[in-house]
Amino acid sequence: IREKELKYLGFIFSKEGLKLDEERLKGITDMPTPTSKEEIRRFLGMVNFVSRFIPKMSETSAPLRELLHNDKVFIWEQPQDDSFNKLKSALCSSPVLAYYDPAKQLILQVDSSSTGVGACILQDGRPIAFSSKALTQTQQQYAQIEKECYAILFGAEKFSDYIIGNDNVIVQSDHKPLESIMKKPMMNAPPRLQRMMVQLQRYPGLKVIYTKGKDLVFADTLSRAYD
Repeated sequence: IREKELKYLGFIFSKEGLKLDEERLKGITDMPTPTSKEEIRRFLGMVNFVSRFIPKMSETSAPLRELLHNDKVFIWEQPQDDSFNKLKSALCSSPVLAYYDPAKQLILQVDSSSTGVGACILQDGRPIAFSSKALTQTQQQYAQIEKECYAILFGAEKFSDYIIGNDNVIVQSDHKPLESIMKKPMMNAPPRLQRMMVQLQRYPGLKVIYTKGKDLVFADTLSRAYD
């Protein structure tokens, strides 16, 4: 069967040429508008991580930062909407967005909030792809360690094309017990974790490293700002 287009490692090849696969950017492009000062702080924290790659970052983010003043009532207007959309666009464009290099260290950053999971893959401190999703009602009842393990599974499966066969992928998670559990025999883990760990056997190169939540700027924001 002749395919009209082919998706591979974040790109779409077709008779029209080469273009980005927008699916890998949906975690950002579909991010809902902030509804509180805390959500703005979280979003700006993510953007600030790559601010050196964003031209006129201070100028572009000014309308959002204005809402963070203690004496400022949270009222979302056109200047804030324009600022938010420009910054989202910047996160999904060069030079912020990196192109995958199989020769470089790959980092999978994951996080789970009470209602969603987020994942981002990075190289040299720059994002390659983003993703997020809401947890089902059943998943929301998981213990936190189960949610965090599911976030790893979600990220690995979502970015399988980049990860499978790669024997040196660092997984950043802010749930410290997972770091040690992933090193122990599977039989020592609770049943639900065992099932997820079995699925993760497809990716033997994953190495879970505890990372403070404040440093998971992409995954933390995505897990709380899914569409």
